[in-house]
Amino acid sequence: MTGPLAQANPRAEVPLLIDGPDVRIFESTVILEYIEERWPQPPLLPRSPAARAFARQTEEICDTQYEAINWGWGEILWFRRAEGELAKQLGAEARRQTRLMQEWLADRLGQAVRQGSRRGGRQP
Repeated sequence: MTGPLAQANPRAEVPLLIDGPDVRIFESTVILEYIEERWPQPPLLPRSPAARAFARQTEEICDTQYEAINWGWGEILWFRRAEGELAKQLGAEARRQTRLMQEWLADRLGQAVRQGSRRGGRQP
């Protein structure tokens, strides 16, 4: 792989954070941790350990389960790993799984607001 993205990230994918001439960070969890440490105010994560764990678990589910659904659908959509009826069935399943994840996230993020994490996890 060549090009600026591949030079900055061996995966040649986003997200990618560039902070000055020498810092190239990929992987969403690592980017979040870097931002939290590099610019601690205002904090991205809630202050209480339980609310921080809640936020980290939510991010982990998005990194693992939600990404797997998107990746699988992308393999069919962009790389034509399946065609015809099988592609339709897999697409329907991907939409079903995506809907379930979005419902889960909407409920979970509603809980986060009730736990004191407002405005995207920042404390008031």
